Amino acid sequence: MKRFLPSSFYNPVTLAGIAIAVVSLGLIFFLILLETMSGSPKPYMGIIAFVILPAIMIIGLLVSLVGVVREHRRARAGKPHGLHLPQIDMNNPRHRRAFVVFSAGTILLLLFSAFGSFKAYEHTDSDQFCGETCHQVMEPEYTAYQYSPHARVGCVKCHIGPGADWFVRSKISGSYQLYAVTFNKYPRPIPTPIENLRPAQETCEQCHWPKHFFSEKQHTNTYYVSDEQNTKWTLNLLMKIGGGNIEAGPTSGIHWHMNIAHEVTYAALDVQRQVIPWIRSKTPDGKVTIYRSTEMSVSEDSLKKAFTRRMDCLDCHNRPSHIYHPPARSVNHVMSLGWIDPRLPNVKSIAVRA
Repeated sequence: MKRFLPSSFYNPVTLAGIAIAVVSLGLIFFLILLETMSGSPKPYMGIIAFVILPAIMIIGLLVSLVGVVREHRRARAGKPHGLHLPQIDMNNPRHRRAFVVFSAGTILLLLFSAFGSFKAYEHTDSDQFCGETCHQVMEPEYTAYQYSPHARVGCVKCHIGPGADWFVRSKISGSYQLYAVTFNKYPRPIPTPIENLRPAQETCEQCHWPKHFFSEKQHTNTYYVSDEQNTKWTLNLLMKIGGGNIEAGPTSGIHWHMNIAHEVTYAALDVQRQVIPWIRSKTPDGKVTIYRSTEMSVSEDSLKKAFTRRMDCLDCHNRPSHIYHPPARSVNHVMSLGWIDPRLPNVKSIAVRA
């Protein structure tokens, strides 16, 4: 039988490495095809197709190289080398039946493996995997998410987003989290704000259009006083939201702060970003204005050491999905809906204490 490769390639180690590399390459093309046909990008599929499988393919090639080097050394030492492959005679009925059964079984195994792999990738992209299987420690977060305005937006859409690069970053940062959960080392409660989140322009703005103009919005808050009569009072707020497109309306308003054309940068002295003594605003025409707190005296050295961040969506909407309402606010809400009868004496104070 004519051989297309040098004799040193025909050994079990090299052939095993080549098989690993070929199978990995085939799976890469298969996942790329699925990614192309899919209506939306899947970060987990991307990381497997572009990071994990290429690494396995490289390992397979290295294994095959080790086999080649090993065969060369055996040849120099005068030891017999080469691989004695079984001879298949297709004219022999037993060989022919065995070949057909083996080939059909291999094809079926590959098909079932491909289908199973795809379903596994779908599961790892699911909210159940993130909230229940993988992140049981985040059960309160997952419960709040299920009743949030973003309940129909997948976890990976916000926490990872499209592309494999941020998936790699998230899993690298999650390595310590896995260790902390395994050995019960994680803090209670989970500290906020979460550091190293992907910029809002690459996650939030994939759905929310920053240049869209929103006019004023009236917001009505209903409160009940913790007295015997559960005295009701209402606060009406007119929220001037604004937008980022001067052709649609005035760019003033709340959304002026996160408009891409404007740069609002602040320095925070605490981890919760509540103590902010310094703010810099840069307008599209290049004008820079510095605001400094008159209520506290902060040296230049302290400002240089302070945490500096450019303002984006999450600085205001810092709980867009994992929303925790304090007891008083929750009781006000259910009383306004009539789920708790406000006519019951002292029901507000009793419900809050409960």
